[in-house]
Amino acid sequence: MPKVIGRDEEADIIVEDRNVSRRHCTVAGLPNGVRVQDLDSTNGIWVNGKRVASATLKNGDKLVVGDITFIAECETPMGFSTAIRKVEDQFAFGKGYRTILGEIAAEARPTDSKPQPSAPTNQLKKMPEAGQPPK
Repeated sequence: MPKVIGRDEEADIIVEDRNVSRRHCTVAGLPNGVRVQDLDSTNGIWVNGKRVASATLKNGDKLVVGDITFIAECETPMGFSTAIRKVEDQFAFGKGYRTILGEIAAEARPTDSKPQPSAPTNQLKKMPEAGQPPK
């Protein structure tokens, strides 16, 4: 559900700035960032120094509304190749697969659940070669 930024007391995010219209713009969280839409405001919205009617903000983008600057903080899902590269980097630093999987599980665990004991560190088990039984 989009949230309205503006001077109006009915706005979801109230900005006390005379350069902001009563209903200046909307913002809405998306899986790939934050969507911002100008509501035909007098002074418009500016993203990274450019006036726009609408935009999808990525992490670190700057949204200017009147004299107020908002900085987008968005967590976007990483692609498969990026995830593999991060795991390879962790192996290079000596982390084992159990530690890495434990960290991934900890990030995915709801914050209200109790933490589980962490897996031993620096463990790396060699995968059996094709046709060989696991040891």
